[in-house]
Amino acid sequence: MKRLGILLVFVMGVFLPREARVAPVFASTPEFEKLLTAPVILIVDPANPPFSKVLVPMPSLPDFEKYDQHFVVVEVLRDEVPPTPVPLHPNAPADPPMPRVKAGDAITVHSDRLSEDIYLHELYYGKGTSKSPLYEYYRPQLPVDGRRIVFLRREPWERKPEFAGVTGNAHEGVGAKEAVVAGIKRIKAE
Repeated sequence: MKRLGILLVFVMGVFLPREARVAPVFASTPEFEKLLTAPVILIVDPANPPFSKVLVPMPSLPDFEKYDQHFVVVEVLRDEVPPTPVPLHPNAPADPPMPRVKAGDAITVHSDRLSEDIYLHELYYGKGTSKSPLYEYYRPQLPVDGRRIVFLRREPWERKPEFAGVTGNAHEGVGAKEAVVAGIKRIKAE
């Protein structure tokens, strides 16, 4: 039996494509309370199209495939805008302040681990090193169909105000709105 297991691992390593050999491992599930600390909490509807694939050019490597989600904002539960960064050099242009999110805005949401995924892509194709990362992945307490609550952080991409989830699958069913609003008030009071 042990020989069969070793043979199976060898066969998978030889015959599977390199991309299939690396798989993320979802090691932990963050608690609902952690999501309540997100700087941006919105009720959203999926946009049309709900997803898009963007090829990010990588010098001397295959392009990186970035998958984004698209939503239309229905209601803003929290929107903490960070202060505008001060330029490092006196002659450098200042970044414009981040705009506030409002109902009706179309938003793009990146992977919560976009920078790590790009780094792993560079390791894999640039150095031939494959790593299996450990990711957090939230399991919603209520069904998430269509309209949902999303827990985000601001993630500027190519100098555009965009967002990323605070953890993997940072969505909750809209039935949790009262618990979210109560949690935001409780955290603000602390």
